[in-house]
Amino acid sequence: MYCLKGRPVSSCGYPKEKGRKHCTIDTEITENYDNIKSDNISFEIKQSTNITNYKGMSGSPLLVNGQSIGILLIQQGVASLYCISFRDICEKNSVISEYLNLNRKKNNPQEVLFYRYSLKSEQFYLERNEDINFTKSILLNNVWLSGASGSGKTALLMRNLIMHEIQYCYVDFSAITVLNKSDVLDEIFYSICEKFDLDEFERKGNIIKDICNLIKHLNIKKLTIVIDELSIESSELLREVANSLMQLVNHVANKYEENTLKFSVSTIVSPSDLLSNLSKAKEFFYFLNCDSWDTELENLFYILCINLCLNIENEKYLVLEKSRNSPRLLKSIIKEIIILDNVNLETVNNAICKVLGEVVAHD
Repeated sequence: MYCLKGRPVSSCGYPKEKGRKHCTIDTEITENYDNIKSDNISFEIKQSTNITNYKGMSGSPLLVNGQSIGILLIQQGVASLYCISFRDICEKNSVISEYLNLNRKKNNPQEVLFYRYSLKSEQFYLERNEDINFTKSILLNNVWLSGASGSGKTALLMRNLIMHEIQYCYVDFSAITVLNKSDVLDEIFYSICEKFDLDEFERKGNIIKDICNLIKHLNIKKLTIVIDELSIESSELLREVANSLMQLVNHVANKYEENTLKFSVSTIVSPSDLLSNLSKAKEFFYFLNCDSWDTELENLFYILCINLCLNIENEKYLVLEKSRNSPRLLKSIIKEIIILDNVNLETVNNAICKVLGEVVAHD
């Protein structure tokens, strides 16, 4: 698991100052040293307030979401906390690395190269700063995601809602042709009805008020409405839809107490190019761009290759370059490579050309 700065972690051990009693700590990662291959430290950990001397804690497991990702290392006068991840232990120890390569289990390619996130996808998911920011923001505000097609918006949404057990209603526009802004609001209304198995609900004519009355009727305490795949070719219509969503969010904010109803919107176009009153929108939405894969795509590459037992280190930079900072494109290229009988630079390049040709044809 790749862990970034700010990632909550926990541990439990027997510090000498506590005698024979165990002590648990809840803290976070303050630095990540994954890119320093010569060091035996993976992370630096923020000190906990309930321990002053960590002597005796070395070797304690470091946990993320209940899973052990490494062990604690105590240095510098037994006051500084560090961790070495199991991933680095395996990669930096030649004996362990060779053994694992010989005995590595190949995972199901469909699960590794997942399209829709589920809990079983977690070990193949790359957590980024955007995930941490989304999780923190959705608890306080609405979130508007933007980014190119294939940048991982839907996966980020679903992963963090599922992992943090946030109740949501998913409104999928991927198979809907939006002709006017009412189509979007109507779909939100009917998706909520479907989510909660409500066959009939009287509508008064004002769709924004109808949605709010529906929420009130269902007596929902907390709900996040996910408006995903909102792709509309007409830029004028997309702006109308975006501003109607702002009206809905504004009405909800005035009608309900805080944290009852949240919205998560996903568009290719940045909201700054869509909303007529951007300063007002920033009062209700946290804007999150998902395009920043420059430094992270290589990490995803390794996750995929390790779990697929795919050795294409020599072709890595070619694959990454042709993936164009798109995790979807990277997965498509990897999917073509794993069916090759003979993997070499020439066959990998042919596989890449095939994928890129299909992308151009589709566009």
